[in-house]
Amino acid sequence: MAGLKKGALAADSDSVTYYTIDSTVAVMLGKSVSVQEDTTNGKYINLSGGGATVAQNSLKLTLTKAGTITVTATGKNDSNSKYIKLLKSDGSQESIETNALAKTTDTPAEYTVEASVAGTYYLGASGDGCRIYGLSITYK
Repeated sequence: MAGLKKGALAADSDSVTYYTIDSTVAVMLGKSVSVQEDTTNGKYINLSGGGATVAQNSLKLTLTKAGTITVTATGKNDSNSKYIKLLKSDGSQESIETNALAKTTDTPAEYTVEASVAGTYYLGASGDGCRIYGLSITYK
């Protein structure tokens, strides 16, 4: 299982574009993406510049085979529902979580999306405002 442990983000020494989570997961720092920290839940990846695309506001994941991606996250404190989604490398949707993200004032919750085959995927939210506190991949 690949994973991001709460508070375990570290800047990649070779690049300011990516943060290394482990050998198979990298954070794509596009428009309005940053690593921040709150006093209750620790460090998180903040996706705040709109919905996820393959060009911005997403985590680039390389999976060696099909798997389940579990994300610990919250959404923005507004009235718009947002959902965790997984995009294929061509930008088409692979999978979307059916439960809306919790608000940032709530405790982060777990959400899952499915990757049907090995490949490169982009993980993010369906709208503006998502905090990702943890991520794990369970291969099938």
